Amino acid sequence: MKSVFSICKIFSFCFLVGYSVSSCRGTLTVYGNDVPKTVTITVTGYDTTTEKLTIVDEAGKPAEIIQAWPGQKIKWKIKGSGIKSIDSIVSKANFRDAVFSHDPHEVFLSSTWAATIKDEVAIKNSGVSVEEEYYNYDYNIFWKLTKKGKTYKFDPRIQIHTR
Repeated sequence: MKSVFSICKIFSFCFLVGYSVSSCRGTLTVYGNDVPKTVTITVTGYDTTTEKLTIVDEAGKPAEIIQAWPGQKIKWKIKGSGIKSIDSIVSKANFRDAVFSHDPHEVFLSSTWAATIKDEVAIKNSGVSVEEEYYNYDYNIFWKLTKKGKTYKFDPRIQIHTR
């Protein structure tokens, strides 16, 4: 009986280690492509006359239109831009939860917002427009320069691969 418990302990430990290692992997396999699990968009500046934000991807390239894959996590970070806060990130066409598994939300105790893109079947059934190889999701970022100041609206796009 003692050896059965030992075998169960060893098996449980191996399973836990294997699961931990696999979940730490920095990529996600979608349609046979290995893609990063997370896409980070950094807000680096703003223009109050046009209400535009300067947003860039991890490579420092403009990210007003970003390409993403089903299952990826999107993070919006405020970094050295002078912006006080993002108040909300919502769909322009009132597609509530159209492409995200949950509404974009502020990460606890940070100035970062995050959301995870649903799988393709869920996106396809949401009514989001598809052009060529992408689902085009237009959204608004509502942001402020001061806590009680004017709210500005910026409208970028996420292009989600269909295959």
